[in-house]
Amino acid sequence: MNSINLEQITIYKLHSMKTYFSSICILLLTIVLITSCASPQKILNNGNYEKAYKLALKELKKGKSMTKNRSVVSESLEQIMNEVMSESNALKNSYELADVELAIKKYDGLLAKIEESKVYLRDKFEMEGELLKSEQTELVNMVGKEYFAVGSELYDEAIGKGDKLLGQDAYLNLAKAYEYNHDHPDLESLLEESLEFARVIYLIEARAPFDITYNWEIDRVFDDLEDINDIFKVFIYEDNVQSGKVDCEIDIRFDNIDFGIQERNDERTYKEEIVTGIEEITNSDGTITKKDITEIVEAYVLTKEIRKIAEWRLRLDVRSFGNNCTISDRGFQESIVAAIQDVQVSGDERALPNGIRVGQDGRLPSDDEMAEELLEILYEQVEDYLERR
Repeated sequence: MNSINLEQITIYKLHSMKTYFSSICILLLTIVLITSCASPQKILNNGNYEKAYKLALKELKKGKSMTKNRSVVSESLEQIMNEVMSESNALKNSYELADVELAIKKYDGLLAKIEESKVYLRDKFEMEGELLKSEQTELVNMVGKEYFAVGSELYDEAIGKGDKLLGQDAYLNLAKAYEYNHDHPDLESLLEESLEFARVIYLIEARAPFDITYNWEIDRVFDDLEDINDIFKVFIYEDNVQSGKVDCEIDIRFDNIDFGIQERNDERTYKEEIVTGIEEITNSDGTITKKDITEIVEAYVLTKEIRKIAEWRLRLDVRSFGNNCTISDRGFQESIVAAIQDVQVSGDERALPNGIRVGQDGRLPSDDEMAEELLEILYEQVEDYLERR
């Protein structure tokens, strides 16, 4: 009797727990549904002005509850405007240009909202919009002027020191001034001059000094380094350039390419019972029974895996004629492997399982083919290194 009561109590507890967890899940789901289905007005009352604005505007575009949603758009936009103005005032008082630029972007977002809501609110925020545009224009002019002043100062300093890296900073500041439509008459000419000055010229030579076999192929592949697209780097491949114009020389030296052959043998014996004929046996009652005549046959399989390995190393030796080089010495190494199988069979091939193919399954690539593949791989590694440095 006691065991029955205990079992009933256990079942009751389990049922209660299931009911409890089910209730919690239903409650959470209800909260999610209520939240997701909340009206723009409720979202506005909760202080989520951005979400209320977007949802009410969306409803207006669908033609729903025009009066209510128009009111929500108006009130939420007013609150958003207050928040943006407060944040922007703090950013404008910063000494960092990046903060002032962020304030300009915030004005952009606010002006876009005023413009897109105009069709429903008419000219309600027209005055505020005009004031925002005026203040944003002042900020844009101020930022452009400041970037021009910084860029001009850096450029003069870079010229005086012969520092091309400093010249790059000058160009970037002048480019920001141009982005903000700064109207100084010398801006465009200074942009061109600073960029011309800031470009670091690299003269590249690539060769295999100890084995000239692949020098022509090396030239063919590495000549493409001239096509690297970098605003501040100019790569010239094995050309006659006046020594005074070159900032760095990069000598790409290839070691001799190494080729190797590795073989691995795998020997296996296969046995199979096969039927070679039929024997007829006469039973005592005169009946005839047929019996298979079988034989055990064997086959021996020798599988040779032949692997050809090619390995090539190169080194970048950099010679700098000043402090403008950002590229330093570096070594690169790459290897590739090609493999084929040669299957040889002796004995009775009837013992072989399905799927075994006798002979070679292809050919090994030539030395030239492997050298060309390695060159392409090494080129990509060198190109990536030169672009990133």
